[in-house]
Amino acid sequence: AEANARAHETLVFAAVAEARRTAARAGFGFGGGAADAPRASFSSLPPAPAGHVLAALAKLLLPDANDAKVSYPLRLVKSQTQEEFIRGHMTSNPYDASDIGAETMRDVKNFVCVSLEMHGLCDDDFGMELLVAGRIVSLDLSVKDVYERVWRKALDDGDVAAPAPQRRHLLDDDDEDDYDYDEEGGGYAGLGHGHGHGHGHGHGHGHGASAGTMVVTYRLQGLDGEATEEMVSELEEDEGEKADPEEAFAVTSLVREGDGLAALLSLIPLLSSGANANANANDDANDEVNTGDNAASLGSLTVSAVETGATLMRVLAAAAELRLNRRALLNLGALPVLLSEAASVFSIDDECARERGNELLLLVERLLQEEEIAVSDEKDAAAIAASGTPTGAGGLSKSLSRSRVSQAALDASMNAADVDAPDVIAPDVIARTGTPPPPADAAGAQVKVFLGKLAALTSGGDRGGDKKANTRAADTLARVLPRLATHDAVATETLAAHVSRTISKLSKLDALAPGLPGAETLSLELHCCARVAEGIPDDATGFRLKSRLLSHGALRHVTTYLLDVAFKDAFARGGGELDKTSDAWRDACAKPALTYALSSLRGLVASHPPAAAACAAAAAT
Repeated sequence: AEANARAHETLVFAAVAEARRTAARAGFGFGGGAADAPRASFSSLPPAPAGHVLAALAKLLLPDANDAKVSYPLRLVKSQTQEEFIRGHMTSNPYDASDIGAETMRDVKNFVCVSLEMHGLCDDDFGMELLVAGRIVSLDLSVKDVYERVWRKALDDGDVAAPAPQRRHLLDDDDEDDYDYDEEGGGYAGLGHGHGHGHGHGHGHGHGASAGTMVVTYRLQGLDGEATEEMVSELEEDEGEKADPEEAFAVTSLVREGDGLAALLSLIPLLSSGANANANANDDANDEVNTGDNAASLGSLTVSAVETGATLMRVLAAAAELRLNRRALLNLGALPVLLSEAASVFSIDDECARERGNELLLLVERLLQEEEIAVSDEKDAAAIAASGTPTGAGGLSKSLSRSRVSQAALDASMNAADVDAPDVIAPDVIARTGTPPPPADAAGAQVKVFLGKLAALTSGGDRGGDKKANTRAADTLARVLPRLATHDAVATETLAAHVSRTISKLSKLDALAPGLPGAETLSLELHCCARVAEGIPDDATGFRLKSRLLSHGALRHVTTYLLDVAFKDAFARGGGELDKTSDAWRDACAKPALTYALSSLRGLVASHPPAAAACAAAAAT
């Protein structure tokens, strides 16, 4: 076992060394590491393509996906009460989730809609609903989670009976034989119930088949009146299934020890280049590399740019599971590099680009969380903080400030903030990381790109990923934006104008009926603006951003809402004093926008005396 571990370690170091050579040959550059870092060298050979190197690293570093081949057989049946409304049946039951490409319950719903030629409902999350074990399941949930934690649990608890083995294929469930499906009971009438295992669609492997075929009932929402079944929106992860990431991904420490993190960061531009290649349908690239019959033979020897980018993100995400790796990435200046690339991929109109961008934001979120912990550690250990080893407060802002070349760049006009602005390289950062940070005027361009992305996420215009992932990405963007904007005048002005404009809509949220798409969109917009306000750093740059917000009227919008809208009746009936036992007080506290107003207020006045004074003056009038 020890010999195998040493051999595996040698392979990892060799792959890391090849990644460094590949990054250098690709022209991205990579940073130097510790002189005593373990290294392997193959200088007599040309560097391998990035896709092959990253694929080898992924194979060596990533844990095996134990459930990759698990079968989740599904029986898709129509609600008996809607025979006259839904034409046709799902006649090829049972279906295997992997065979129909169903990872989420939304995929299952869309498969039913397409199969029954109800294409108009594919993009409508409110048209058709799915029931499993007598419960309405959220379309955001994965098929795996619903199978394991709803269907299997219902079987184990005796809340539903598993369908008995069938003796022949059923084309419909509305005939008069002994195999009619009982929609209400969740089993098959006339055969007896119990807990026998159904057929598993012939796979017989993985724990998915052990609970038999999951019965999924589909029906049009609202036709049977208001739903009375329980709604399953979220499923808590089983604590017993969680593995300690420090153990599961311990091998990724070898990447850090072999100075591979800087090389991975140097390869980050592959994400946008891969997304661009995918968006352009690989026309020019394929014509230049090969033509005719050679394309098929060479295709098996190459890795696509899209696949290369996806593998790079998997390796980086795995490395970020370790605390020491996250600290090392922060010290290498990963945040501005990742944000710059995220801005690039989000500017590409392509599904692959959106997916890579969201993955970048999740990685940024992990690093931001680690940076906050590092700041706390610095405060608790003055001696360590004095050494300068951990990342300091406002690490992202400091990294960005290193890329400034002059005050003139900070005062550039809005037209100068172009996504394609030329890079300004900071020599000290390149010497340390090998990857240039975003240029001084690029922060303004990135803020504009991220605000556009934020608008797409909050309005539901982004079809990439599920609703929960989009909400999380929007929240991460809201945390990043203030720190990205504080060192650029154009970015500061753009962000301040956006936040102030959105906060002015507080009263509009109260006027919208809860549950409507418009209310949900505006609620998420206000939530993000509150997170922006709360995320402004408590330093000189943050002070300037709060001053711009104050001049744009953001604080005035908040105080006007609180004093003249939310608590207007409470003040009027209390003669200037708030009666916290009154109905007016309770009505004010129940307003949907109140939480966002208070959160925004807290962020706007913190460490900003002018805003605090303006708030006090508004309350006194």
